Amino acid sequence: MTTTPDIFLSYNREDAATAKRFADAFAAEGLSVWWDATLRSGEAYDEVTEAALRGAKAVVVLWSPRSVVSRWVRAEATIADRCKTLVPVMIEPCERPIMFELTQTAELTHWDGRADDDAWLSFLADVHRYVGRKADISKQTPQPPPERETTPKLAQNKIGIAIMPLVDKTSAQDQAELISGLSEEIEAVIGRLGYYLPIHHDPGNRSRDLVAIARAAGVNYVLDGSVQAKGHQLRITTKLVAAISGEHLHTSKFDGLAENSFALQDHVAMTIAAQLEGAIMAAEVRRIAELPEQRRSAFEFFLLARTTALRVDQISLEAALALAEKAEVLDPSHAETQAMVGWCHALLYQQGWSNHPTETRRRGIEHCRLALSGSEHSYEVLSICSTAMCCLGFDLTAVDAMIDRARAKDPEDDTLIRANAWNKLLMGGRPQLAIDLFDQSLRLDSTSPIVVFNIMGQALGNLVLRNFDDAARLANETISRRLDYGLAHAIHAAALAHSGKIAEAQRALAAAPPETPFDIILNNIRNPAERALFAEGLKLAGAQLSETGDTATERR
Repeated sequence: MTTTPDIFLSYNREDAATAKRFADAFAAEGLSVWWDATLRSGEAYDEVTEAALRGAKAVVVLWSPRSVVSRWVRAEATIADRCKTLVPVMIEPCERPIMFELTQTAELTHWDGRADDDAWLSFLADVHRYVGRKADISKQTPQPPPERETTPKLAQNKIGIAIMPLVDKTSAQDQAELISGLSEEIEAVIGRLGYYLPIHHDPGNRSRDLVAIARAAGVNYVLDGSVQAKGHQLRITTKLVAAISGEHLHTSKFDGLAENSFALQDHVAMTIAAQLEGAIMAAEVRRIAELPEQRRSAFEFFLLARTTALRVDQISLEAALALAEKAEVLDPSHAETQAMVGWCHALLYQQGWSNHPTETRRRGIEHCRLALSGSEHSYEVLSICSTAMCCLGFDLTAVDAMIDRARAKDPEDDTLIRANAWNKLLMGGRPQLAIDLFDQSLRLDSTSPIVVFNIMGQALGNLVLRNFDDAARLANETISRRLDYGLAHAIHAAALAHSGKIAEAQRALAAAPPETPFDIILNNIRNPAERALFAEGLKLAGAQLSETGDTATERR
């Protein structure tokens, strides 16, 4: 069998009968198929398999409850995904590995091998496209009807929102100044969110057909609202509507006093923007997930990567990195994508989730530099890169300047405040300021999965302030939320050891993930006295640290 087949068939051994059905059907179509049943006696399994996998024009992965837990099948699917040859198919109902959940997957759980089955023919057409041959038109199903109507394309790499003028529902109709100020402030705040394009709807148009307005403006979403006054009390109501479906995605109500109109405008605008971002991003992910992968744009891959990365665990970061790399291939000039690739590498490096930390750190820095190579940097690029470079142990003075530039664009962003806190903490000498900044970030957003970084940062701040009991408590709270954060385990063990609880510290250290990069953790702390304090606690707990304090070497 040639090592460059049309199709490489990846499956679990227990599904061999089904795999043979697929192999026979592909062969009947004139397609060459590699699967391990074709191995000749004496051939080196690993070498032949890898050559066939990387050389195949299409890698058909058969997902079943058995294959989703197979290390071999998952590895083969991952390589195929990177090589852009992955063509997955569901042969039994199962939950796919998370990094493949958003990949368009054929549904053939019912297929019994019939050559005229519509679902099989549709799947076969996809395989032919990958292989690069023309499918036999006589065997194809009729062309499907046109896809459902979608909104027109708007500015590249933006999510469009039409903002309607607020309606005055008071009998006196005397809130014109307040309404104008609120509308302008909402539009301004949404405009500062990096991926959003607010479009102010002409107040002269009295139509309130929100779906028609959004479609006419060429945007996916429309924000409508009203103001109602009763005495000095004001009630402001807003609703977000999706253009394609007409679905009401989010409704908000705000109450305040008319005499505090400027403060009310700021509060309403900031709250609406924060809530809109979550509602719109959730709707966008649902919309994009329904698209075949080959129809997704670079920006859509980026949005999926951004959302996936927010779960901040190893599997999610690896999945987000794969999605961001797909976006990068389609649009290497998109700075936010380069920043996201850098951020994923940075977190994988900092948390010890990379088998090759030196290379991971190098790639993280490289992509952040690419993101920052232009003359103008968006708030999002500055925000993502500043956080990533903190994790990568970059020049923290440069990161500090970057954070200041980003905060000038949005001083109330909780992510930036968190990055600022970590930078101040790692630079050393200002742990109390860092703790206060973590508090401020938590007040702005206490629901995001990323808030564990606030708690972990407060734990480290208390450690260097020698508040060991508080440090141990906060580190333990972080661990209760996320068991896999090596830094939290390290802080917990060091704080307990400094408190004289050596046995507890040893148990805490033993509970850390086995490849926690203690040397990387220590090298990220630039203040020598604070680094020495942390190292002393780890040594008391029994950690083996390098003599030089150099970054951890590659793991074998």
